[in-house]
Amino acid sequence: MGAAATGDGATAVNSRTDLALTVPSEAFVSPADIAAGPGLRKVPDEPRNFVGRRDELHAISKGFDDGAMMQVLYGLGGTGKTTLAAQWTVHHADQYHPVWWVDGRSAKSIASGLAGFGGRLQDVVAKIVTPEALSERAQQWLMSHSGWLLVLDNVNDPDDVRFLKTIARDHGRVLITSRLAAAVWHDIATAVPVPLLSEEAAVELFTRICTRHEGRVVAEARRLCAELGFLALAVQQAAAYCLLEEGLTPHRYLAKLAEFPDVMHQAPYEGSQLERTMAGVWEPSLDRLADTPLAGDVLRTLAWFPPAELGLATTNVPRPVLHPLAPPPALHKALLRLAAHSLIGLDQENVRVHRLVQAVARTPSEGSAHRMPHQIEAARARAEVVFGTRCRDDFRRGTS
Repeated sequence: MGAAATGDGATAVNSRTDLALTVPSEAFVSPADIAAGPGLRKVPDEPRNFVGRRDELHAISKGFDDGAMMQVLYGLGGTGKTTLAAQWTVHHADQYHPVWWVDGRSAKSIASGLAGFGGRLQDVVAKIVTPEALSERAQQWLMSHSGWLLVLDNVNDPDDVRFLKTIARDHGRVLITSRLAAAVWHDIATAVPVPLLSEEAAVELFTRICTRHEGRVVAEARRLCAELGFLALAVQQAAAYCLLEEGLTPHRYLAKLAEFPDVMHQAPYEGSQLERTMAGVWEPSLDRLADTPLAGDVLRTLAWFPPAELGLATTNVPRPVLHPLAPPPALHKALLRLAAHSLIGLDQENVRVHRLVQAVARTPSEGSAHRMPHQIEAARARAEVVFGTRCRDDFRRGTS
């Protein structure tokens, strides 16, 4: 067919167009033959307010030195797992090449992170192939090279990273952060617990952020950190709030927390997100327990058990006390699922629950699917029957 043109001022075009696609030669190079450039690194900035954690930092290094290919930092949401991983990675990045940090929340985000790595390996090829192909090439590269480090932050499903066992073997190292308990990782990675901060570290964290160092403020900060159960995220949130509002001392912050618990639990400081507040940090875990409704009921009921005395971060609830809540198999399943998500601790005699998990779980919030007012009232009624005592009003306000 020849050229055609229509309308005034139209340009004649050939109705048959020959297209030629030029594929760069780099696309045909095997990933095994690609050298990683000297600048191939994606790591977060060094945490500005990192405190304590000497034992945990040593445990990570020793684990890799002793031959572990994959390690997982696990613990309750808000303990500082991501901060710990970032601190260790920044200070050990020169021992590995390349180093790549990946959002581990889902299989999709992991694939996207690996595709980003593949694209940095061959930026020319990245322009002509799909993200799926880039992810596959990245995995082929990792399997054929050694000395690299992958960090996967906030992994929610062990099956999303199971494929890395084969890839990492005798080639590289994988560091994971997750809220899922050690038992969940037994056949995938060496588990490194991330406990609560020590009292001294918690106070240091508070005073680093809230830089008013008068002796009275430091003494009050010690009491506040104890009320918050030495949970890193809670201490950070409280300190930033006190710094933002001039004249707000730790003592006055505690008073506000008692009077307006829901508002204070979800009060983010500038630039933070709700998920990084006490109101939001455990919501994703509870979302994943939605297929076991009894788990949420049990946690909300545990919230009304008299909290541990000040200075003790966790409350021990004798397991037999909970027997009236449900038939033994159903109750056992609910407890195991809560423990798997690090929302409680579990042994043969007791259920252990963090005092701040209790405080948040008994605070009604219209914005939470897990703390609606009617759910909190029902939990309080159950607790009064199960625990055989009237739940104190100040428990409702979130204080001990």
